[in-house]
Amino acid sequence: MTFESKLAPPVVAVLVTDGPGARFGEVLDGLCDQNYENLQVVVVDRGQDSVRDQVISKIPEAVVSQVPDSKGFGDAANKVETLVEGAAFYLFLRDDTVATPDAVTLLVGQALESNAGILGPKVLDWNDPTRILSMGCLVDAFGVETPFVELGELDQQQHDRVREAFAVTGEAVLARCDLFRTIGGFDPRITSGEEYLDLCWRAQIAGGRVLVVPNATVRSQSAIVEGPPENLRRSKMRHRQHVIAKCYGWVHLVPVIVVAGIL
Repeated sequence: MTFESKLAPPVVAVLVTDGPGARFGEVLDGLCDQNYENLQVVVVDRGQDSVRDQVISKIPEAVVSQVPDSKGFGDAANKVETLVEGAAFYLFLRDDTVATPDAVTLLVGQALESNAGILGPKVLDWNDPTRILSMGCLVDAFGVETPFVELGELDQQQHDRVREAFAVTGEAVLARCDLFRTIGGFDPRITSGEEYLDLCWRAQIAGGRVLVVPNATVRSQSAIVEGPPENLRRSKMRHRQHVIAKCYGWVHLVPVIVVAGIL
């Protein structure tokens, strides 16, 4: 599919889903309600039960692609490159996240104003929108994230300013298409939720800025928990080491790996 030329830069919302969840319809409604005038929806379905009929009933012009054999989120999201042409931005969206009607407009507006490459919104709790789940993070030399906000922190607009981040979390992320192609998209080998750490790190190596735009908000069902299960924690650590090995030059990589091993 190729976009028609319009005044607003064309945006493709890439919704990666594992099947029709309990609130999948609300996620689709969030896309339907966007006030951005040049938005195309692409649904990449990794599940065994097709969501095509449900998607088309709400968004008739949507593109739905079934990819049950994908390795993970990143591998599935990369399929958008073969499904549409002519987009200026991709909005990658998880199937447990609903965007407010002006989220795309605010993210694109900030991207054009600041020439940023990757932008994330303020992520609020689905059931209690007064609580913040995520607003991006800093990352230390070993790939460990330090969030800007505490998980579940009360939202009193204390963080409502656009700020640079090292990485954003993956509930909803706007990425410039030319930058996405330049860095090769998501690394399909990373499947533990570290896809965006890797993407943001490589984007900055290529000269792209990463911003958090708190005026743009989404609600997510991501649970507020103490920490990941042990097997997921080990997988995340292994993938962080993979990211470090890719993103450091040899001069810096050797001492970082040595210190990481000691720690």
